[in-house]
This record gives sequence, C-alpha cells and structure tokens, in this order.
Amino acid sequence: MQDMSHLSFSEFAKRLHEVIGEEPPASFVRELFSSSVSLPSTKENPMVTQSDDSFRKYFTGGNDISAIASKVIEYMDVEDVEGFLNSRIQDDHDKKCKLWDSLSPWLDTGNFNCCIESTARLFVEIVRVAASKQGKWKRSNAKAKQDFSVYTIPYDENTYEVYRCPNCGETHFDVGAEYCPGCGLPLTNHCKGVVGISGSHWDDPPHVCKPAQKFCQKCGAPTVYYEDFHLMDKAPRK
Repeated sequence: MQDMSHLSFSEFAKRLHEVIGEEPPASFVRELFSSSVSLPSTKENPMVTQSDDSFRKYFTGGNDISAIASKVIEYMDVEDVEGFLNSRIQDDHDKKCKLWDSLSPWLDTGNFNCCIESTARLFVEIVRVAASKQGKWKRSNAKAKQDFSVYTIPYDENTYEVYRCPNCGETHFDVGAEYCPGCGLPLTNHCKGVVGISGSHWDDPPHVCKPAQKFCQKCGAPTVYYEDFHLMDKAPRK
C-alpha cells in the first residue's frame, strides 16, 4: 500500500463516487460512513448531527475529516465497509474493473479479485490516519472496540494464532507473519520454557498456548503474553 499522504479522503471519495455513487456527494459520504460504523446507542451519531454542508466539504476537501474520524474509528469494521461496497457493485464486473483502475495504485493487493476487500481496508486506514491527528488512535495502545480484551480475542482453534492483535488491535497481517506489524507482539502466545541448570531457558521450541493462558499446560512456565506483555493486567477478565 502506498503512503496515505498521497491519497486524501477527498480524493478517495471522489474516485469511489465516480464508480458507485448513486446520490449527490454529500449524501454519498454520509452513507459511506454510516454503513461502515456501528455506534453504540449511548454515543452521539455524527452522521446524524452533522449537516449536508459538512459532508459536502469532506468530499471536496474543504474540511478535514480528522474530527469525525476520531469519533468513529473505534467502531469501524472492514467487513461493514465491504458490505457497503458489495451492495453497490452487486457483481457488476464493469464497476469492479473501474474500481480497480481507479484505486489499484493504493491498494494492498495485486489481486484484482480482492480489490473490494482491499478498498475497504484502504478506507479504514485513511480514517485511522486522520483520527491519529486528533490523538484518538495510536497503534501502540489502541483498542478496536471498547469491549476488546485478550479474553475475547478471536484466534485459530488449530494453531492458536490470533486474528486481531490483542495489544494494538491490528488485523492486517501478511501470509506467514509471526509478529504484529503495528506493535511487534507475537501473533501466537507461547510459554517461556523451563529453566535449566545453566539458568537459561530450554533450547526446544516453546509450547504454543491459547491467547488468554497465563501459564503453559505442558510445562507450567509463564507465557509471553502474560509475563512479557502483561496483557492480562491491561484487560482483566470480565
């Protein structure tokens, strides 16, 4: 993916509107955000409280989106964005080709068949970068959801590899990645091994453990998520 500074939200919205826009620019931007964000009922909904003129200026570049981005980034979901895009494209090959031609220089994939998913990730990343200007999103300690914790983190039942980093919330991992690109956390929790006569940990591969395990069930040693990263202290069991 290219540097986000090379593609503003305004430019992204204009390119997207040319392909799938079915309404005036202000309404399109409002719908794009509304379809991509699931706000709790206790939160003020900026899609309702902001005027058409505000959304029109987001589209034209007259207003920066950092303020609205900081209010919604915690509640954005890539899958929701994909749903919005798919509802507009509806297996229309010509629209998909136009989307690819317009945005492929900034997408994180070279696979045409994955352009919708990649466009969704691009939009979330643009909003995330904008939110960071307000100090509302820091990769080192951000949480994707308010109820996000190491005890609720989704993971592969066979390999125990996490689908979302329990430290910073990152979800975009390359195939074969072993560490989070956002904060460096190992993508699998593992034990630290037993201490030998020399005082060093064993040379054998460590035992892989579930994300929320504090101690290894095979050797009893503490896990890296517990001892090195203190994730259980950051996210107590509910």
